[in-house]
Amino acid sequence: MYRNDLHETLIPASLTWGIGSSGAQGVEANKPNALIPSITFGKGFGDLPDELSWLRPFAITGAVAVEFPTSAASVEFGGDPTTGQFGPMLSTTAGIAHWGFAIEYSTLYLTSRFTPGQLPKEEPLHQFVPLVEFAFDSPIGERTAATMNPEVDSR
Repeated sequence: MYRNDLHETLIPASLTWGIGSSGAQGVEANKPNALIPSITFGKGFGDLPDELSWLRPFAITGAVAVEFPTSAASVEFGGDPTTGQFGPMLSTTAGIAHWGFAIEYSTLYLTSRFTPGQLPKEEPLHQFVPLVEFAFDSPIGERTAATMNPEVDSR
């Protein structure tokens, strides 16, 4: 939808089809088909003025996706709370909002190879980018589940 290399900004959109009943029941991959529109974004700070050059290595990325099931119910494998027995159970399906963001730190901006809006032509080693990802799942009518995941990415 929007891309600006000089200002290190990217905002794409997508529409995904989740194919239901295509996986193992033990990991709940038997859920119904779902349509999942999403918007992602990325903003690097390499375009900041010299007074704020210490912020140039940082970037923020994120995504918002809403999962819309195509049917109101599905058969799940799980425990019946009244009998304690495991087996197939009919359950209602609800939409889920998946959203989150990551804060990244790129050492490329600390080198002489950095030019705003351009990647270096020759990178002798893979660049490692430490980041912290914050991920949230918000099922409609239920509590939001959240995780914080520190990572090291290789670009």
